[in-house]
Amino acid sequence: MTPQQTRTDGNNVALVEGKAEFVTNYAGPMSVNTTRYDTSFWELTCRKQDAKGDGTVPTRSGAAPARASGSSIQQQFALTGFGHEASYKNSTAQITTLYSITKIAAKAHLPA
Repeated sequence: MTPQQTRTDGNNVALVEGKAEFVTNYAGPMSVNTTRYDTSFWELTCRKQDAKGDGTVPTRSGAAPARASGSSIQQQFALTGFGHEASYKNSTAQITTLYSITKIAAKAHLPA
């Protein structure tokens, strides 16, 4: 999506794609008025944070995989002390990621 594909008049709603449409209303021989309305494929609305989390991902989102998938989640880590984006530079997060990739790779079946 590009900025040119969104329209906003400064309020909280951004319209994606679509365009402004105009309808001419004839109320009589001397009375004509035009009504403008916006069409869009989507309306985007930003809301304030409604749950605890790291400022990007709410806590309930991080907990969802373990709740929803039962036994398919083998292990889940609750790391703290850094923000969402900062996790890429955090050594604990890097080691945990490497550990997880190693565990997944160890379960791979080698071709016969």
